[in-house]
Amino acid sequence: MKIVLINLFSVLVFFRVHAGTNFVPPRELILDGPAMASDSLGFTCVAIEDHDRIAPCNPAFVARSHKNQFQGRIYGGGQISYLTEVREITEQKATDESINRLFSKNSSIDMEAGVDLGGRFDNWALSVTPYRFVGYTVLRNPVLPQISLFAAQEQSAKYQFGSYVGDDWSWGLQLRGVNRKFVSQTFTLADVATTPNSELLPVQTQSGFYVEPGVVKEWTEYEWRPTFSAVISQLGVTSRKYYEYPTDPEGILGFSVQPLSEDFDWELGVAARLAPPIKSAAEIWRLGSRLSFGALDLSTSVGASDWSLGFKFTWRTAFVGIQYQNRLIEDLLGQRQNIEVTYFQFGVNI
Repeated sequence: MKIVLINLFSVLVFFRVHAGTNFVPPRELILDGPAMASDSLGFTCVAIEDHDRIAPCNPAFVARSHKNQFQGRIYGGGQISYLTEVREITEQKATDESINRLFSKNSSIDMEAGVDLGGRFDNWALSVTPYRFVGYTVLRNPVLPQISLFAAQEQSAKYQFGSYVGDDWSWGLQLRGVNRKFVSQTFTLADVATTPNSELLPVQTQSGFYVEPGVVKEWTEYEWRPTFSAVISQLGVTSRKYYEYPTDPEGILGFSVQPLSEDFDWELGVAARLAPPIKSAAEIWRLGSRLSFGALDLSTSVGASDWSLGFKFTWRTAFVGIQYQNRLIEDLLGQRQNIEVTYFQFGVNI
């Protein structure tokens, strides 16, 4: 009996020490940077151009734009049913019922949802995201439940412009402003019962402005049109610094080719992301591919700990897409969990 009590006391002390500890979800999920989690190309989109994306991952791609196009897009995925809880938590309106609902799910929650509006014109583009919500949880120990929670709500705007230098080099610059509020906390069910929600889930705020350049070099004299790409993101200033939102600039280098085919357009690329901290050489690399034929667009990418597959179907001015992602994560206790998420998008081009 004495040994049991000692072990139980040790467990409770462990949870108390770790309660309130911040943790960081996958970078693609929290940062509205070159590639969001809902993009099946991942950060290889710096090297592989998505022609329907209003604000491309690499601002140098906007130099190739010679058309006027407006777009509205709604996207979301994962456990989208928890959108209400994420919104309430980030607006300090969380109730005991909404927090207990997070504990009622026996697996991790991974969700993202948002709205994009914008236009792409001759050598410049403008995109506004009035709403973007992110929710991410890791639940451990069903006996004494402990949850690590990250919930965020943000608004952002991007302005891109670019041009050619000679026939093969293009450059672009993205000016990005963002305003966000978020909660990042680790706590137990006992904390919910004894701590007011405003103290248990304090809301943090941050505003930021970023200047993000990109370049593209294309060797047009070769049939497969090999292309080198580079982007520097997260280069800017923020009102406050938080561990959850790193302010260190990151560089992404990419290379792609376009194998010839009379029946479809195919682009194959590889990218390396240099963003601290780098735990292993394998995690900086990602392979991606995009295949288009007719109204159907297929894209896929694979990294060291995740892979994704997506398709998009376009009919006249409307498009709809679905993306599946399989991601391996490691929680604060060093335990590995496999997360499967499905995203959707729907939009209209004018």
